[in-house]
Amino acid sequence: DYNHALEEYLKLYKSKKEDPDINFSIGLCYLNINDDKSKALPYFEFVYQKGSAKDKNELLFYLARANTFAYKFDEAIKYFGEYRKTVNAKRYPEIDRYIENCESAKILMKNPVNVTFENLGKEINSKFPDYYPFVTEDQSTLYYTTRREGRSQKLRSWQGYFTSDVYFSKVQAGQWTKPKTIGTMINTSED
Repeated sequence: DYNHALEEYLKLYKSKKEDPDINFSIGLCYLNINDDKSKALPYFEFVYQKGSAKDKNELLFYLARANTFAYKFDEAIKYFGEYRKTVNAKRYPEIDRYIENCESAKILMKNPVNVTFENLGKEINSKFPDYYPFVTEDQSTLYYTTRREGRSQKLRSWQGYFTSDVYFSKVQAGQWTKPKTIGTMINTSED
């Protein structure tokens, strides 16, 4: 439960900012929650600069990932390269793919595509993760996955969020209706 762990580590951090284990754990939490993952970077950098990581190889990988989320692709490539030197050859394709993604991102960032996202209002967009939208061809129905509170079991996933369900909404008079669960034929007590 990285969300709740992060809350606790941030409390500890207030009085133990120099503790490498707490910094490392905060970074790890940020990499594993639905938030700005680049927030992990200063915590991992602190541990790296102090040279106090319990597992330097693991730290290299997480530093690379955090730099990727901060759009620091050259730094990410550097750390992925250092990490690659320390791992079993079976991991090379995975690490090479991360490096390839960074190289592609550098090219794509030079030629950005103009994309806009529109919040569909509090009925559709909740304070919880809402994702994987699908609009029918006639644009009359929206289906999407949400981790909002609402199910009677109120189960939480390993990430600390409510388990996901598929909801839908229809257009009436140009507005999306209050979303409803798609039902138990698709949704179960877990994800």
